[in-house]
Amino acid sequence: MQYQLYEGMPPEDVIEQIMNLYETIFQTSSENIRNKMQKVDRLLVLVALDNKKVVGFKLGYEQGANEFYSWIGGVDSAYRRQGIGSTLMTMQHDWLKEHGYSVVTTTTKNKWRNMLILNLRHGYLIPLARIRTKRENRKLS
Repeated sequence: MQYQLYEGMPPEDVIEQIMNLYETIFQTSSENIRNKMQKVDRLLVLVALDNKKVVGFKLGYEQGANEFYSWIGGVDSAYRRQGIGSTLMTMQHDWLKEHGYSVVTTTTKNKWRNMLILNLRHGYLIPLARIRTKRENRKLS
């Protein structure tokens, strides 16, 4: 497995692969993701590659002088349970420390339990739980 870090937008072929993987994992259009990637401050893109195929990704961006938002990520279902998500998160956090960030935040939903567990294993705290009326829409911040 190879890992690549991009400060800013990655090459178009990598973006396309991220968008395809996003749509496969989340079963929704990636159009808003691509648009937001182009608009945010200090975009950080990390990818896991198996023979030049993107099998995992982690995106984030600056929210303030010392604050970073770990925005979205995912791993191809055929590559899960191999530590790829954890490696991407570690790479992101190492980069953040090297670049002077002191706060990193994220959000997730209960239906993404593996992401919730990964966040907890990497030291995230759960300061707020938003309860929605539908069980599948409950969200943690």
